[in-house]
Amino acid sequence: MVLNKFIDTGQSLSENEIKAIKKSWRILAQIDPAIIGDVFYRKLFLSYPRYKHMFPLDMKAQSLKLVHMLNQIIMRVENLESMNQILKELGSRHIGYGVQMSDYEAVGKSLIWTLAQTLGSDWNEELESSWSLLYAHVSQKMTQN
Repeated sequence: MVLNKFIDTGQSLSENEIKAIKKSWRILAQIDPAIIGDVFYRKLFLSYPRYKHMFPLDMKAQSLKLVHMLNQIIMRVENLESMNQILKELGSRHIGYGVQMSDYEAVGKSLIWTLAQTLGSDWNEELESSWSLLYAHVSQKMTQN
């Protein structure tokens, strides 16, 4: 049985995981946010075409929103609780768009793939684990009632 690696186990991010996430984000910050978002959404729609109808035809603004939210999360990664209300509101908006609990795994997989592709040789198992844990925390807050 394969467990969903994006399930929040309540485990906090360690200091090393936080450092790894922040270091990788500094590398990603050198890339145009529209490109990162574009890569993410192309992967999401290629792997899960059923989600394409939930988004506008022009995805540039959506791509920038994604990277902006990721940046906010990374800036507060040492104190994720400070993002709780923002993430809860974001999750509520996503419910309005038709997003269901089961959709978060597809997004997580697409995000991890995007990070791996954009970081290239800087990507490793530690980063995959760290980013997966961060995504689990974020998605759990977004889906919390």
